[in-house]
Amino acid sequence: MKKIVFSLLLLFFWHTISALDNNYAGIIGVAQKQVDGTPGETFSNIITLTNPTDQSSDLRLTLTAPKAFRLLTQLPTKLTLGAHSTRQVVLKFMIERTWTGEAGTVRIESAQANVAEPSVSQFMVQPNRNAPSVLSFTLLDDAPLLAPGQDTLFVPVRFSNQSPHARVVRIRLYSLPDGFRLPRPFLEAKLTNNRDSTLYIPCLTTGALTRDRRYDLTIEVQDGDKPDRSGPFLGSIICRPVLLASAKRFTDRDLLGESPFGVAVGVGKLGRAGLVNELRTWGQQTVGKGRLDFKLYYLNYAQLNYHELRDTYVHYQQNDFELHVGNLYDMHELSLIGVGVRAAGTFSNGTRVEGWALRNQSNWLAGLVPFTGNSVAQFQATQPLADQTYSMRVSGTLPLPGEARYELSSSFYQQRRLERAGLLHYAAAQWRLNAQSTLKLRVGNSYEYSPAQAGRQQLTGWAAGGSFNHLTKSLDLYTSAYISSPVYGGIQRGATLLEHSLTWKKWRSTRLAYRYSQIKYNQLVLSTPSELTSRQYGNTVADLYWAQQIGRLTTVLRPYVWIQDQALPSGVNQRANSYRLMASLRYETRLGARLEAGIDAGRFDLVTPPTNAFRVPSMRYVGSVGYGNLTLTALYQQGPFLINDYQTGQGNPAGFRQLSVGPTAHVNLLDGRLRANLGAGLTYNSTSQSWNGLLYNSIHFQANPTLRFNLDINTLSYGQLLSELSAMPGQDTQLRLEVAKTFRRLPGQSSRTMRLRFFEDENNNQRKDGNEQYLPDLVVNVNETSMLTDRKGQVVCKDIPRGTYTIRAVSKLSTGEPVWFQDTVQVVNSVELELGIRKTWRTAGQLRCQRARYDNQPCDLEQYRVETTGAAGELYRTYADADGRFTLYLPVGTYQLSVIPVQTPANRKQITYNVETGGQQKQLDIDLAPNSRPVQYKRFTKN
Repeated sequence: MKKIVFSLLLLFFWHTISALDNNYAGIIGVAQKQVDGTPGETFSNIITLTNPTDQSSDLRLTLTAPKAFRLLTQLPTKLTLGAHSTRQVVLKFMIERTWTGEAGTVRIESAQANVAEPSVSQFMVQPNRNAPSVLSFTLLDDAPLLAPGQDTLFVPVRFSNQSPHARVVRIRLYSLPDGFRLPRPFLEAKLTNNRDSTLYIPCLTTGALTRDRRYDLTIEVQDGDKPDRSGPFLGSIICRPVLLASAKRFTDRDLLGESPFGVAVGVGKLGRAGLVNELRTWGQQTVGKGRLDFKLYYLNYAQLNYHELRDTYVHYQQNDFELHVGNLYDMHELSLIGVGVRAAGTFSNGTRVEGWALRNQSNWLAGLVPFTGNSVAQFQATQPLADQTYSMRVSGTLPLPGEARYELSSSFYQQRRLERAGLLHYAAAQWRLNAQSTLKLRVGNSYEYSPAQAGRQQLTGWAAGGSFNHLTKSLDLYTSAYISSPVYGGIQRGATLLEHSLTWKKWRSTRLAYRYSQIKYNQLVLSTPSELTSRQYGNTVADLYWAQQIGRLTTVLRPYVWIQDQALPSGVNQRANSYRLMASLRYETRLGARLEAGIDAGRFDLVTPPTNAFRVPSMRYVGSVGYGNLTLTALYQQGPFLINDYQTGQGNPAGFRQLSVGPTAHVNLLDGRLRANLGAGLTYNSTSQSWNGLLYNSIHFQANPTLRFNLDINTLSYGQLLSELSAMPGQDTQLRLEVAKTFRRLPGQSSRTMRLRFFEDENNNQRKDGNEQYLPDLVVNVNETSMLTDRKGQVVCKDIPRGTYTIRAVSKLSTGEPVWFQDTVQVVNSVELELGIRKTWRTAGQLRCQRARYDNQPCDLEQYRVETTGAAGELYRTYADADGRFTLYLPVGTYQLSVIPVQTPANRKQITYNVETGGQQKQLDIDLAPNSRPVQYKRFTKN
């Protein structure tokens, strides 16, 4: 019996050992269970294959890894291990820069023919948080253009953050000489991981810029991840803006521009007004040191015997002074629209003074030409004299920390129809408290009276308001309030304007916002010199807004409450409350196809007047499909949506239906010479049981550089049946054809041509030698006009009058450094000149760090700024790279070079060197002393 039991136990242990041997044959061991990885770098790991059995084993190896991990070594798919043998295999991977930084798993499987379950082992790859971020930035345009009147220069900078995690940088701007600044002391930008981003740095101009000076803008970037703003300096780039003498860049090399003078005639049909004849003329001319612009626009309604002269003016501007006579379209706290005079000037301290005197009637001929013929003309003839307004406004800066501005205005106005007059005083201030917060305040006071009435019928009004805006990385807060009395004399009379918003923007693809807006008016309006009429209307909206972008799909969800108020002609105030939910989806393909669908559903409550109160459901379905420049939009509405969708006595409001569909197209042919915006719409309204057809087309054709045609066709038709739309009654139809012709010079002006050719003067002898090249793409300013040289370095100014012209050229040569040229040319007859621009020569340099004893710190050569000063005081600035290399492009001459540490600018090294003619210059090798940077010393002890 004992032998039997012993035999069974021996058999059991033999099977157990055999099973263990089969399971452990080919098992995989991993040297590191967790590996740190950095995009753009490699990592390695070792796997161990063992076979403890008495027989050889055939293994099939399978590797599974994320796509961002590229295997550099070869992993055998089949491997034979001998009995009781061990083998190690080295795995080396390259991490692609597209890695998002999420932890990845590398999995290795080993399978045997006689084992059902494979052996599995794996290890994790996590981003190395201690690795420095791979960040670089370059200028997309190192000579950006700034036009006159442009107060902000946007400098495009390309940032490349190839790090597995996002990075925050601080951007600072230094202008030499002073002329540009950032909106706040520094800007912060969050750069997404593994992505290139283009930031447009807003550089505000400070006061009047001098166009005869050169401005160097240095954009410095600092690590902004540390909250104490002591992050390391990451580098800098330099650009040199080009100050244009005019607001346009003309490529046709015409000194007076593409259309300095022009005449246009038009004919059209304007609904029931009938036939309309038009005449327009415009032009511009240099007068003294300024520019004179003029425009005239005359309309003749032939069937009404009605004449208009509008949008007609003469405008003169010289430096910071402006004088405008004619039609005005200005506005501050009063509406300054009409015919009159405006003068404005800016003083050296930034204070600006403006004054207006005008008649509040835009038609010059109103009340001057008699009207006869029909009721419309008789109505025009009976119009009283227009109101008059006199206004003065002063604005400037306030001596407060940060950025603060003020505005003060006083106005006197006369209302001829009501035989009244008034005074309006207004004050406003804006204060940027810090980089995130802005505060605005405004107050107003009005006093109206009637000189001819007993007791003068005095009315005193007031207005007060303010707003506060606070912006952070993840949250935007805005709140504003404005309240005015019912008899206030300003634009916002009897207004209650409240607005609050809170926007959460922590994630790039998600927007969550709360908004409240109340626009309500409770006005007392004078219908006669002594009678006041009440008028109330407005809207109130409160909503939540959520937008989510998932790839090319955008979803929007918006629950909101909408309160509408209006005053009926009978004097009753009508009000409607809506409680709604709007949802929409929008998808756009890579090829430009678009699909959008949405629904706006809710309940519509008409709460006043009580006799017509009702509560019905309201639905709106909206959809559109588009491809390229073609779009088809459709809308179906069930129940009232607007307060005017239902009128008393029109049946069941729940039965209201509206259907609208319409296509639109944008056409651009013949290299832009033929452009058209085409659209049509068809709408059905169940209340009136009528169809409404709408057609709107605008076509522009440029026959040649001086002749163009404009055609506008806008029609609106009504019919009880769909077939009646073809009749086109035409009472609301607008047809207009205009032909415009431009001229290069005024009649009587002689034709003179100035031809300028710019070349690179290598030896500075002001003569073009055989090996010197013409300069293309130079930005050339001739007086008030900017042009670009062609491939032969030439600009041509045609049809110019006699006089002295200032020639300025600024651009970037092939060597990389912007150049500057200025001269004057006297023109009596046609002139042709060749102008030489000094050549710049490349000078390379190398910074080397001399270490002190016991100094083990890395030498951060990127922290050094290299400034070079010429004999005439011109300044060139650059920075060394991480290896201490730098490059300068300089004309021939003697220069003083200074190497300045950014953190300790007092410690600088200066040398003098010459740039000579003859090609490559000798490299500058500069050794930096140890005392020019901080050094740590270690004290030795017995321990």
